[in-house]
Amino acid sequence: MTPSTYRPDIDGLRALAVLSVLFFHLDVARFSGGFLGVDVFFVISGFLITRLIRKEILSTGGFDFARFYIRRARRLFPALFFTLACCFVISFMLFSPQHFQRFGGAAVYALTSLSNFYFWRESGYFDTTADLKPLLHTWSLSVEEQFYLVWPAVLTLLLLKAPRFTAPAFILAAGVFSFFLNFVFMDGQSSLLEALSPAIAGLFSDGEATIFYLAPFRVFEFGLGALMAWLIQIQPKRKILLEPLFLAGLAATLWPILFYPEDVAFSPLYALIACAGASLMIYAGTARYAARALNNPPAIWIGLISYSLYLAHWPIIVFFRYYKFDELSVTDKGVIVAAAFLIAYLMFRYVERPFRFGRYNFANQSRAFAGLLYVSVAFMGVLIASNVWASKGWGWRYALWGSPELKAQLDKDLQDFITYADAPSQTKKTFSDNGKPKLLVIGDSQGRDFLNILSEHQGADQLDTALLRTRNACQAALGLQFSVIEKYVKASWKERCEAIHGNMNAKLRTVVAEADIVVFAVAWTSWGARYYATATDQLRLFNPDARVIAIGPKTQGFNGLSFASRFGLLPQDEQLKKYRPYNLEFAESIETILEENPGDDFYISLYDILCGENERERCRAIAPDGGVIMFDNNHLTPDGAKYFNARFEELGIWDEILAPKAPRAGP
Repeated sequence: MTPSTYRPDIDGLRALAVLSVLFFHLDVARFSGGFLGVDVFFVISGFLITRLIRKEILSTGGFDFARFYIRRARRLFPALFFTLACCFVISFMLFSPQHFQRFGGAAVYALTSLSNFYFWRESGYFDTTADLKPLLHTWSLSVEEQFYLVWPAVLTLLLLKAPRFTAPAFILAAGVFSFFLNFVFMDGQSSLLEALSPAIAGLFSDGEATIFYLAPFRVFEFGLGALMAWLIQIQPKRKILLEPLFLAGLAATLWPILFYPEDVAFSPLYALIACAGASLMIYAGTARYAARALNNPPAIWIGLISYSLYLAHWPIIVFFRYYKFDELSVTDKGVIVAAAFLIAYLMFRYVERPFRFGRYNFANQSRAFAGLLYVSVAFMGVLIASNVWASKGWGWRYALWGSPELKAQLDKDLQDFITYADAPSQTKKTFSDNGKPKLLVIGDSQGRDFLNILSEHQGADQLDTALLRTRNACQAALGLQFSVIEKYVKASWKERCEAIHGNMNAKLRTVVAEADIVVFAVAWTSWGARYYATATDQLRLFNPDARVIAIGPKTQGFNGLSFASRFGLLPQDEQLKKYRPYNLEFAESIETILEENPGDDFYISLYDILCGENERERCRAIAPDGGVIMFDNNHLTPDGAKYFNARFEELGIWDEILAPKAPRAGP
């Protein structure tokens, strides 16, 4: 960027964007919408790239694509390659095979500018928590790189071949269409795609992930910035008018960042407000007074290192959390911020600048040489990362500093889980006429887990057990009209859940009416605890004499087997064989609803069993005999089922479950 076109206020806007993301990732209060800083970056890119292309075409009558892409490579790839290399070394030393394997897959996609597709397809029921993905933030770089592949060709064609105002009109139309697509795909359903191909439509069933990760749904953000390349040509002659415009833009950007509702995933409306505000600040950024909020030395300096800061901060957070295996304290967060800024500055000075402007920019070499060099480095990285991915995380590292005995135990746990998860004894859907007490389990995979615990109990054969298992994220029907429970169902699952609802209702009333005991064991995170009261009220209409039991959540914030196999960090002390509860406030809010529901007969808090009823400061990850309790972050291993059964027996929970139901008070 030449001195005549340099806008220091845009570096200040970069500072606002990257600090918002950093504070969001550190859970700083009032930055619930800090992730919208990425959207601000998209606006900035849309403006700068469009302005560059437009200026070159207007001044030369053409556009040098090779020069453009070499400049983009110098700008993006050296710092990215350095970040990936550092993350690879740390992951090699620290990560379990399961996490290192996922890192390898993410690295392959990051090197090929397809990270957004990798994390889009990885999202789902058994997805690893974001805190264990050091390359998660590279999804936005892939979106930008995909923008760079398409935008120059489209814009050049429009500026050279179409009438004068066709380009901005096209950008406006593309932006409106992109924004519209967000609402079309938000709920994960598209009638047009369903008609064309149900299989393809199924790929987009997670609507929230689709509109968050995929580039077509972000075009409106790039487009807002791109339009500024034309609009800044018609600024008001009285510069004083720019002052309120800039302040309005700053307010519009900060409002969704600071007041984003925490219970909402990605919202295109909030993104539009933030991006419109950023565009307005770009338009009015030459204001004399108001723009000093961004056009000042500290903000400019942060903006200059913002790319390196963005690359460095998230892996630092991930590795710090993985090593500490605990919640971050205020001091921890301060250390992370200091480390992120130090590393970002060193990357900027010794990696970014030398390759972009200094002796490593290959300005004296041919463009083909520079391009071949970057492609070769990326290709070598893909080969190494692919091997990590395909070989399941280089389990041979156990021979270096791990425990071969532990590896054998974990391999056994994995195989046991695979065979244990779908045992034939868990497929029984109706009762037998054998005179035994009838126990009905209603739930998803958590219902299966309860039956795993029950199967370890010596008195299990004294019960006639049936399982009504709904698909993950779908509510049990319980004879209700689907319209009654529809509001509790995730939007992208409504159609398939309605079909499941109809299939379950055919036999549900009969099975419920026969049951002596009904157990609800579900993933409350997807069901919603408030549904429980509605469901149990309906159940009691079918069978007022049944004993109703609710099984509370047990979600943990990490993969159980991966925790146990952390290299060099396997906890030996009994206290360290425990973990901080994952989202404990959420779990406690669910438990409060269940405990306060006057219709509940009995509630079992799995968190109290894992963590201790009084303190809940740490929860057990490994059973006293050394077995891993959970396979992933929410499902039991065989050792875990044995552990819970032993605790149920010790605490007298089985006696409570199987006790005769007390008569209800009443007239």
